[in-house]
Amino acid sequence: MHRPVLPMEARRWNNHQKVALMRKKRDEMVSAMEYTYRVLSYRQHSRLEMERLLERENFSPQVAGQVLKKLEDYGLVDDLVFAKHWVERRKNRRGCFGLRAELHDKGVDPAIIEKVLDGMDPADEFNAAMRLAEKKMKRSGKRFNLKSLAGFLRQRGFSFEIIDKICSQIFDEDS
Repeated sequence: MHRPVLPMEARRWNNHQKVALMRKKRDEMVSAMEYTYRVLSYRQHSRLEMERLLERENFSPQVAGQVLKKLEDYGLVDDLVFAKHWVERRKNRRGCFGLRAELHDKGVDPAIIEKVLDGMDPADEFNAAMRLAEKKMKRSGKRFNLKSLAGFLRQRGFSFEIIDKICSQIFDEDS
């Protein structure tokens, strides 16, 4: 374990004061690790999300940096793995644009986002959009219109190309 860096005025402190400060830093490190383990037990998080959570819990930036380094070393915080898992879980409800925006909001590097989204099959994205459109039409019954359906799909991050194909296909079926 790394020895904590003592402030400049600590040079004038007695040994008991220095030991107390070091114990406080060690206790902060332990509680920060316990907190991150608890958070990660619910779901994976990106590095930026973990930074924000540690900051929100008022852990010092030095302790947060050490904790994040340990978590990366243990393989518990990895943006590539997080992004792949996120896309796999949400690809049936979101299009590429929506997934890209969500990953960007979570602080994932754009290069990682592109790498993960390049692996998505356009046919899978079209099928997901079609399932959502059919579900929306079934729920709204006779009152649905193509404009609201297109807006619904756009809000979920599907491209205009996919939305156009789906609306054309639905319009052809109704005719």
